[in-house]
Amino acid sequence: MRWLLWTSIALLACASAAVAEEVARSDAAPPQISERDAWRSEIAAQRARAEAQRQQLKADLAKRKAEALSNPEPQDLELARRASEQVLRDDLRRGDIVSTMDGLFMFVGKGDGERSAADFVPLGPRRR
Repeated sequence: MRWLLWTSIALLACASAAVAEEVARSDAAPPQISERDAWRSEIAAQRARAEAQRQQLKADLAKRKAEALSNPEPQDLELARRASEQVLRDDLRRGDIVSTMDGLFMFVGKGDGERSAADFVPLGPRRR
C-alpha cells in the first residue's frame, strides 16, 4: 500500500511540475503574429506611404502649373505678341475670329486698309 501512496505522490508532483512549466511558458511568451498578418500590415504600410507620396507629387504638380500660368516664360510672351501683331496684317473678312494675347475677338472691320482695335469685338472676358 505504501508503494501505491508513493507512486501517487510522485505522479502528482510530476503533473504539477508540468502544469507549472506550461503556465510559465504561456505567461512569458507574447502572442505570436502570424506571417499572413505581418504581411498584411506591411502591405498596408506600403500603401499608406505610396498614397502620401502620390498626394505630395500631385500638390507639387499643381504648384508648378500655377507658377507656369502666372509667370509665362519670356519666349512664350514674345511668340504671343508676334501672333497678335500678325492679326493686323492677315487677310481677314468680316466675321473672322482671331486669338490674341488678350483673348478671342471677331473681326468687324473692312477687309482692306488699315486696321485698328475698333475693328475687333471681344467674344469673351479679356485676360488682362
